Amino acid sequence: MAYALSRKRLIYIIRLLVVIVLAYFIVFSPVDGIKYAGYAFIAFYLATCLLVFYIPESYFYEGPLFYGFALFDSVMIGIGIYLSGMAGTDLYLVYFFIICLAAMGAKFRYLMISVTLFAGIYGIILHNQGYLAGDEAVGYLLRLPLIIIIAIFFGFLATIADTDSQNRLQETERQYQLLFNYSDILIFTINPAGEFLSANPKLYKQHGFSSEIEMLGMPYESLHEPEDADLFMGHLQTVFTTGAFVEYESYDKQKDKWYSHALSPIKDPEKGDVFAVGGMSRDITERVKKEKELQKAYDILRETREQLIQKDKMASLGRLASGIAHEIRNPMEIILMGIDYLETNIPEDNGTGRKSIDRIYNAVDRVNIIINDILKFSRKTAFVMETVNVCSLMEDVMKLTGHHLRKNNVSVRKNYPAAEIETGANRTMLEQVILNILYNAVDSMEDAPTKELTIRICEITVSDVGYKTGYRQTDYFKVGEKMVVIEIIDTGKGMDEEVSRKIFEPFFTTKEIGKGTGLGLSLAHMIIDRMKGTIDVESRVGEGTSFFVKLQPAANMAYIMKDEIDEHEKKGLDY
Repeated sequence: MAYALSRKRLIYIIRLLVVIVLAYFIVFSPVDGIKYAGYAFIAFYLATCLLVFYIPESYFYEGPLFYGFALFDSVMIGIGIYLSGMAGTDLYLVYFFIICLAAMGAKFRYLMISVTLFAGIYGIILHNQGYLAGDEAVGYLLRLPLIIIIAIFFGFLATIADTDSQNRLQETERQYQLLFNYSDILIFTINPAGEFLSANPKLYKQHGFSSEIEMLGMPYESLHEPEDADLFMGHLQTVFTTGAFVEYESYDKQKDKWYSHALSPIKDPEKGDVFAVGGMSRDITERVKKEKELQKAYDILRETREQLIQKDKMASLGRLASGIAHEIRNPMEIILMGIDYLETNIPEDNGTGRKSIDRIYNAVDRVNIIINDILKFSRKTAFVMETVNVCSLMEDVMKLTGHHLRKNNVSVRKNYPAAEIETGANRTMLEQVILNILYNAVDSMEDAPTKELTIRICEITVSDVGYKTGYRQTDYFKVGEKMVVIEIIDTGKGMDEEVSRKIFEPFFTTKEIGKGTGLGLSLAHMIIDRMKGTIDVESRVGEGTSFFVKLQPAANMAYIMKDEIDEHEKKGLDY
């Protein structure tokens, strides 16, 4: 049947036909006692037809309204048959027969064929029994179209309900197919042996297959690295064993991508056993990269904060040193004068006295060294910059430390070119920085089974944003520009993270009392910062330590000098 009319109009017309036929039976009913009730019934049923006329069209495409109509009209037609005076006839049996046929879900055309044949047979029976002749013939003849109209009405409702159900099922399947075929997520089902039962296009194309069929039955292990496959199979067995939903993340080495996986049990509706697992895998590489970038930014921020704190400490110490250095030296001079007097008056044969005086002299010399180191924090001294060949400077430093290295059985691996790599620096101070790092490296390897020092020098292009590197005016190194890097690596005992954070603090040392002042690396940090460079450290306990000294290329020397002069003028200091 072609539905040229809308649902609302068809229901309205069919219900109106039912009312008309029932009205005929009620009006001409042989039972007088129920006529007024029948008239009320007709009026009420017509009113419901008018109500249908005013109900919005969209409501007739909702399941509850259709089921409500079916139940309401089933009751109303039954009441109409009773009020027509045919309650004791076979019309009730015919009516319920039609409802049963409609409820069985037969298609509309087959229902109408069955009802038409039944109406024909029913008409023949009425004719043979003589009901189609005489005064009541019209009433019996109208039973036949009533049967067909009732069949049309309930058949239409049943067909619409079935059609809606199929449409919903088809729409669900269509949405599923759209999700399955066009989703950017990898979707699959898999059996307990880890073999694919289904795979969406995104998944099978990623593995190089042209169709889903080529991938079906393939084990998960054959398409992934052993480590990834073992992880997946472990989670898969968990789902089959417990029936629980599992989520986890993994890294695919072949594709260099991170994935988030969700495994869900598929259960037998009757037994409740898990017979398959549905999986979805989503590419989260970008998210992981952003998380790593965020962590890197956080680390840079923390390092910058610590460096700023360190710089502030250095500046404070410099101001303190310039204020108290002379105050310390004045009493030291008095002590020296007293020692000179004692030395002059102590007899030559007084060995104990002589040793005591020597110890005092050594202590005073040590104090003087410390004072000189502290005074270096004060920026009142000239800071002459020049073009320095870093490779040549390193060779000179190695000559100075050669004896110390051989004495401690330290082997040296040099990894820098014979060609010149030039930087803008104060040569003497840069030598002091490198010497300090080398001596610390030798001391850290005192008990190491392998004593090896590696020195690398190179010139690189800045590519990453980090501490003092970026695009800001305050950054020492701009992205895209050159920097000179000196890397000094030892095989010593290394340091933990807490010690690594403190090694540039003034007076912090891990050496025994009397073997270090704790000012060497602080001075190194100050000197390199003054050259508009950075000094960093990487270390792990038992794995040695690496120092990275990053310097400006010689081409930037004017920039370093200008900044140096500006800072002195700002502080009112003589250059």
